[in-house]
Amino acid sequence: MSFFKKLFKNDLDERLKADLRKVQSEGFNLMFFGLLAILFVRIVIQGHAGAAYQEFFLLFILAAFYVVVRMISKGIVDKADEDRRARRKKNLFVAVFSAGLFILFQWLSGGVESFLHLAVQLLSFLFFFYLILTLIQHFSLRQANKQIEE
Repeated sequence: MSFFKKLFKNDLDERLKADLRKVQSEGFNLMFFGLLAILFVRIVIQGHAGAAYQEFFLLFILAAFYVVVRMISKGIVDKADEDRRARRKKNLFVAVFSAGLFILFQWLSGGVESFLHLAVQLLSFLFFFYLILTLIQHFSLRQANKQIEE
């Protein structure tokens, strides 16, 4: 047996494996939201240039993308038992809340040129964010139904 196989040999029972996965998941969540908090504080509150933190932002976006793609592939993004109307309401609420945060960040960073420009940004963000949420839930639900049929 090679050195690396011995080093990473896993003789844990199922309960310990589940506990280990939970600890790793919590550690990832701490890193993920900690990175978001650092970016928010440094760029929005302290007013540092966003270009100085491009690599952190890229890491955050890649991690978020990976998590979403893996959740879609496993069919666990949304509950299959919710009706379509409840999902649409939830998506609309999340999209409006996120659009509000987007506009707040624009305003705090001084990126608002005019009310019309702000309205166009708000509606564009709202539409695309709602569309993305709906597509993510659709593909996740489809994958979950496919796994149930198998």
